[in-house]
Amino acid sequence: MVGRKQIHLKQHLSTKEIEDLLNEYNYYYKIYLRLLFIRMIDKGEKLDYVCELLDITIPTGYNWLNAYNEGGFEGLKPKFAGGRPSKLSTEQFLKLKELIEEKVDNGEKLSRKDVHKLIIEEFNVDYSLKRVGEIIRKCGFNYNKAYPFLYKAT
Repeated sequence: MVGRKQIHLKQHLSTKEIEDLLNEYNYYYKIYLRLLFIRMIDKGEKLDYVCELLDITIPTGYNWLNAYNEGGFEGLKPKFAGGRPSKLSTEQFLKLKELIEEKVDNGEKLSRKDVHKLIIEEFNVDYSLKRVGEIIRKCGFNYNKAYPFLYKAT
């Protein structure tokens, strides 16, 4: 019979600290689930049982345990790496936001197509209209349902 190597939990955090973190990260599902996993292992539950209870695979359980042992609480945080870099730099994005605010404050009514043209003229970057709408929302603007013009979100 092939046995698994037992990995013991290192005491990076006390039980009270784990409980406090569970309360603090209640709305962050991924971190909460990992903290719950660590708390159950800390209380003496078997890894196989905890994995079954939380509906995760055993290798994932071992990955979380190793991550916690190596990095403590920081090791449990998901590492979102990458994605495609934005066509606009942060500075360009902030400048675009200022330009839109300026035009709206001057009483201009901008549609999504107007912002699309503005991005092409100012930064020579072509986005789809869908992405322009996402950028507009990220800038803090929104559309009124009846009129497709920008207004400041409150």
